[in-house]
Amino acid sequence: MSGEGKSAAVSNGKTRIAAIAAGAGVTGFRVSVFEGEKEVEVCVVELTSGDRWFAKTVETGKESGRAWFVLKDIDTSGTGKTPEFGKDSFVKVLLGKDNPFPRVEFSLNLQQSFDRDKWTGSWETKCPFYFLRCTVDDAAMFYHGGFEYPAKKTDPFPISFDAQMRGTWAENWTYAVAMGAHNTPAAGLWAGANGRFIAYDFTHARLTDRSDKFIACAYCAGQPDHPKQFFTLLFPHAGQWTELRFPKGKETLSSHFDIIWKLDCFDWDDPQMFVLNRTYTDFYDLLPAVPAMTDLSWMGMKDANGSRENIIRTRTEAGEPGLIGGPMSGLGDFWATLWATGARPIGQTFLADALEEAYRKKNKAAIARVKTQLEELMSKPTRVKIGGDECVAWNHPIEGSMSKGAGGEAATTIRHESTFHIGAAMLIIYRHEGTEEYLPFIDGVFNWCKHYLWTRNGVPDLPWAMFSRVATAAGESFLLNYYRIFKNDPDRGKNAEQAIELARAATYKNTWYFLADPDEADGLDPTFLMQVVDSKWWMGQLTWAEGGYVLRTMIPVYCETGDPVLKYILRGVLERWWQGYNKDGYSFEENVEIFGEMNPKARRSLGSPDPGHGANCWRYALPGGGAIARVVCGRAAAICFDTGTTKIDITDYYYEPETNFQFKITGDYPGLFSMMVSSPFRDISGQGVCVNGKQLAEDSFTFNKFTDNEDVLISGVKCGDVIRIGEIKQAKKIEIKPIKTRKKLEGKSASAGDFEYVNLYPLCNTALDMRWKGENSWFGLIPGEHWFKGIPFYIADPDLNSGKNAVDASKEISIAWQENAKAIAVIFGVSQKDAALTSDIGVITIVYDKAGQEQVNITRGLNALSNNEFPLQKWRAEMF
Repeated sequence: MSGEGKSAAVSNGKTRIAAIAAGAGVTGFRVSVFEGEKEVEVCVVELTSGDRWFAKTVETGKESGRAWFVLKDIDTSGTGKTPEFGKDSFVKVLLGKDNPFPRVEFSLNLQQSFDRDKWTGSWETKCPFYFLRCTVDDAAMFYHGGFEYPAKKTDPFPISFDAQMRGTWAENWTYAVAMGAHNTPAAGLWAGANGRFIAYDFTHARLTDRSDKFIACAYCAGQPDHPKQFFTLLFPHAGQWTELRFPKGKETLSSHFDIIWKLDCFDWDDPQMFVLNRTYTDFYDLLPAVPAMTDLSWMGMKDANGSRENIIRTRTEAGEPGLIGGPMSGLGDFWATLWATGARPIGQTFLADALEEAYRKKNKAAIARVKTQLEELMSKPTRVKIGGDECVAWNHPIEGSMSKGAGGEAATTIRHESTFHIGAAMLIIYRHEGTEEYLPFIDGVFNWCKHYLWTRNGVPDLPWAMFSRVATAAGESFLLNYYRIFKNDPDRGKNAEQAIELARAATYKNTWYFLADPDEADGLDPTFLMQVVDSKWWMGQLTWAEGGYVLRTMIPVYCETGDPVLKYILRGVLERWWQGYNKDGYSFEENVEIFGEMNPKARRSLGSPDPGHGANCWRYALPGGGAIARVVCGRAAAICFDTGTTKIDITDYYYEPETNFQFKITGDYPGLFSMMVSSPFRDISGQGVCVNGKQLAEDSFTFNKFTDNEDVLISGVKCGDVIRIGEIKQAKKIEIKPIKTRKKLEGKSASAGDFEYVNLYPLCNTALDMRWKGENSWFGLIPGEHWFKGIPFYIADPDLNSGKNAVDASKEISIAWQENAKAIAVIFGVSQKDAALTSDIGVITIVYDKAGQEQVNITRGLNALSNNEFPLQKWRAEMF
């Protein structure tokens, strides 16, 4: 610590926080880090713009091993003395002993009504009520809620067109979305060319007091009186995310966040990858736990292609391979009218799958058509040199433009997913035919993978927005194919390792899952479910649709990298993904409203007749051919998925390049079963299959011709068997990093907020039917902690409790509780067959410690666990 007032500063030897003095007080603080003897500035945080606010009192101190720095008596004369902060208002910065990232706690008491006229009269242009702005003037991207949004100088289209992603109150402002509507409660700016990423991370608040939910964030590209590029907090969030609103006043804004940074976060890295990995490391104890195994019986065995009994490479959407559409007429259905007459859009979802299928079927006409289109595209590339890398991309559309209503010529961009589909097509033809004229373009697309930053126009009805499907286009279709083809190439082999890391970054860039429930009161719980697009209508909504693409790609990327965070996400998401099903248990809803700004809370909307659109991960996860377990193998890890059970897993994994694998089946599944073993992007058909060291007869296993032998179905295995594909001669066992899985509660209770929930594990005396389509199924009773009306409760995990996960209410039980309790909440399960009952459903007798007792009849209550209004739920969890 050093100084008071204008010269105040605190340091922990890694980070230094110093007051910024101006005029009569302190207007903010500077964050810097020590690099050897050198002090390097990280960022500047100001109370608001232009020194309009200043703190009259600045104090420093130490408490609980943390140095602190606090700004108080905040004077708002520069904005007409509005808002008028109460004397108890403060901004406090704390530095832990070994943590470089400071925590900022703030409490701003708006003690009087907010005077809009005084506020707006203090600025040249309209602006929201904003505070704690952070300037990163060289930034190329605004990071918010997991999403990446281009700075105006990078691409002016999203921040200037229509009212989908911009603030309507003035130029150069983005929309202003509440943290509670964001999957990842963080906001920042990223200057990838210089390796700088700075953010405010509210994750600790999300995982504890949930005080972040109504604090909003926005980016400003600069105005005369809002200088330079900055991101900022504001309150309240914009109406419908884009319309200016002001505080009512007489309210207190209170929360906390960490200022985080990565000073080597270059273009080929990714902010979301950094944030999610930092979250997993620093907040491990607070994160929700996931199941040790995933039962995929909800995924079903058919889709728009028909049966999934034989795992195939692709879905109907891929169809015949092709790269150039049009010319468009500009007339017809909705999709046709998005294009100007004569426009020729490019790209095709799952083109790589479709082209490989054409080679498998020897469809020479389809292959020739793609070659002809590639010949044209090779004459129309856009070449960009970034940081010494020669990059190649293509404009979308390649000719013409979108319609005027969709943005016209301004919507044309090279930052879209179709460039990766073009690169993937070249890779696949090169793999089969050795077409060397494609190599310079493949090199250019590879370099573009290092610098593209983000994409938009993944679907033409939202040309301003980024869709998560680019995880598959870049991460899987291009980069994993690149690794497959060039890993041993004398010229490009050096890029193969980077291709894996780029695939990992592309996957994270599009992984927008809710870290935890942002609202403890509403009975909705988006935990582990996903957002897939950043256009305003989808902010605050869960979306299935393209989210399945991310999960599909995450499986092989996990197996090639061994990244435990990806495995953690997969286990968590797949335990809950079925919540998107429609009533038919086949197709998916597109969206469910969580926040309640664009639609009423819990509203389910739109949808897809094709379940593959929402559960695309079946490609690598679902056991087929009658198997009940599937093991997916890669160079760094293997992962098992079950269907109809959770009692099969693997351990002791060995890998020897390039197609040799070994593992031991673990679990207590009784008897013999079939297992599928897969290794994406590898033909394993030339290898023998051994069980417990004994070579199997050829009629005991079958390779999958539909995926060019990436899968093998093995019959008659059991728990305890050692499975080997190929030969393991020199490989050492791969240590697969453990993830945070559920553990049985210990002790009589556990704390959550101001509550204690009783540990019912020892009292559970019944095993509910948890099958996906059991007649009286309790499927969807997700174990772990849940919240409703601000009250926590905990569901026991039957896999940790000999199958038992409930207390039979017809059998009397007694719970002793010694501590004082102000209130008691009880969750009763009511099955579908009893749902029509209007009579009491149970009785509780409360025996007081001093004298007397009270008998309470339990009446029907509110459904505390609706699984986001899942329409196939056959039970209710009623809170009394």
